[in-house]
Amino acid sequence: MAKTNLAQDGPPVKVNAQLHVSANEVVHPSLGKGGMFGLFNSIRALIGFALYCHESRIRLVLPTVETGFSSGVFHTFDELFVSERFIAAMAKAQVTVNERLPAGTRAWAGSRNDRVGMGRFTRYQSFLTRDLEAEANATTPSGSVADMFSRIKHMHPRSDPGLSYEQLAAVEGAVYSGLRPAVRIVRTVRHIQRTALANESYGCLHARIEKDVYAYHRYIGDGRPVQMATILRCDDACAQRASVRHASHMHMRTRRVRCRHMKNTPQLHAARRVYVATGPDSDIYAGEAARLSKPTPWGAQLVRHKANCTRVGGRCATYVELAQVDFEVCRQAAWFVGWRGSSFTQGVARFRALDSLPGSGRSWLSYCSEGLTSHPDAEALIGYYGRPCKMRTDPRR
Repeated sequence: MAKTNLAQDGPPVKVNAQLHVSANEVVHPSLGKGGMFGLFNSIRALIGFALYCHESRIRLVLPTVETGFSSGVFHTFDELFVSERFIAAMAKAQVTVNERLPAGTRAWAGSRNDRVGMGRFTRYQSFLTRDLEAEANATTPSGSVADMFSRIKHMHPRSDPGLSYEQLAAVEGAVYSGLRPAVRIVRTVRHIQRTALANESYGCLHARIEKDVYAYHRYIGDGRPVQMATILRCDDACAQRASVRHASHMHMRTRRVRCRHMKNTPQLHAARRVYVATGPDSDIYAGEAARLSKPTPWGAQLVRHKANCTRVGGRCATYVELAQVDFEVCRQAAWFVGWRGSSFTQGVARFRALDSLPGSGRSWLSYCSEGLTSHPDAEALIGYYGRPCKMRTDPRR
């Protein structure tokens, strides 16, 4: 993974006095246990716990990761990632990581709920992006990542007293660079690339079409996810709701307009196969599953992991293992399109940006019902993923 140049040497940070961690306690997270389920929600919570450890100079123990939503069963860290790589990366950021709970210590109570770690990550991320979001209303943020951090430091000199932005970014970057997939995950990814994707250049689409998101999208605050036919755009126009003011009242009407979708984006058409990262058939609507078996409007073949059982290490993969396989396949794709409200899409965009060579200028695309939007890597590197999709109700749901 390419290294970023965000970290700089600086004085030791101040201890966070609000943690109330005793001398014999360590941070031993159980990721997914507090309800923040999903591969990238778990990674974000892990970053939050790493920030706590960095601030307070307390030790981190390799976390466990829940295999599925409320399953009560957990993967060990080395079932998903290479432990030695993570420990070495965190040491460079001045965070000590133990493989298991040291003798004579106990887990800090706060680390038993991953919402604690997610809360710390969210607080860190908010001061990085809130002014960029305001700026995006007028123009798209541009420039190098170093320039962006320079502006953020100027705008928020007191956002986190005693902590430098470079040090915080170094901890976050250490987590990302330390998360190398385990060998058995890599083998499954290589098998998919060799067989289903024929060892050719391919694109990746994260289709957030699982049933659960239609129930919870309002809590995400990023508009309602759209159907496969809309993402691929099997016709040449899309519907938008527009307010029309008359002398006595205002009403809403639907108009048909030209939109940028995958069908009319030629740079996506060179790949003969498109890998679709989504859940198993049992998690998505029947009509969407049928759509996945058909070619795209421009003739590309849609490919996904096996609907019944993708094998990892000789057995059917768990939900988290499937997410990690999808992530690694999308990470290495020639192009990537996803729904920006998803932590999976944001995570893939972030890692692809970290993987990019300096000056390569690779971008990713997000989709809404209104069409596609292109995002530069520099934004993903600081956790900015564009404006939210418009909140709307899909009459077909």
